[in-house]
Amino acid sequence: MRTIQEIKESMTSAFMANEDAARIWGFTVGTPWNEVMGRVSVENVLMWVVAVCCHVVEGLMDAHKREVDDMLSARLPHGLRWYREKALMFMKDKELKMDSDEYDTSGMSEADVAECRVVKYAAVEEDAQTGILILKVAGEAGDGTRQRLGEEEEMMLRNYMNEVKDAGVLINIINREADVFGCEVDVYYNANLDAEEIRKNVEERIRGYVANLPFNGEYHDMGLVNELQGVQGVKVVDLKNSWSGIDEDSRASIIGLAYPVSGYFKVEGVNINMKPYGKYL
Repeated sequence: MRTIQEIKESMTSAFMANEDAARIWGFTVGTPWNEVMGRVSVENVLMWVVAVCCHVVEGLMDAHKREVDDMLSARLPHGLRWYREKALMFMKDKELKMDSDEYDTSGMSEADVAECRVVKYAAVEEDAQTGILILKVAGEAGDGTRQRLGEEEEMMLRNYMNEVKDAGVLINIINREADVFGCEVDVYYNANLDAEEIRKNVEERIRGYVANLPFNGEYHDMGLVNELQGVQGVKVVDLKNSWSGIDEDSRASIIGLAYPVSGYFKVEGVNINMKPYGKYL
């Protein structure tokens, strides 16, 4: 909400920019208000009174908006986006305000708040058969990679979601290690360039592509091939096989695309077959 001074300055600026007012009061358009009107002048007092009135009205409107928002929040069921946002707002080792789904962060710096919010990634789906909400979450390691929340953090998150959720809503929280991913690819490269350097760049591009997939997003074989085509020295990419699973024992071949159960992948195995490209090779 604007302060009284901010409201007054917006009115006086508009007044001093008005050509009709300048002609009547005898000042040059754009002249500062204080150089024309004294502090105890009728015009200055009137501007201040109007600014106070506007300030009061804006305060009443803001209060009314908060009341309406609270009423709607209490009466209307929430959507999937709301549950995702609430998961991201979870704060470790903090209590909710009384009869509220929010935390009291007064006295905390932005860094303190960010440190307490251990859920860095979240996605919500609804099981079409049971209607249960599936909430996938992950934290973040010091190097920026996604990782599983600790057991204590998961327990706190479950308790928090049970407190803020709508009555009757069932939530299944998935907090697990990354799904494993691997692939085998034939890379036909420019024979005039160093094969090992190209191999290194190809592997880095594979790991980067998988790591930067949107949380709970799709993996596409075609997307990976397109990514590798952009590596300098690569002429043709032939993806022989790609696979994924919740662990090494459950891995299965990917047919076109795949969805990570945990919400994210980690690369476990990459086999790159380097083949020189050329009509006479």
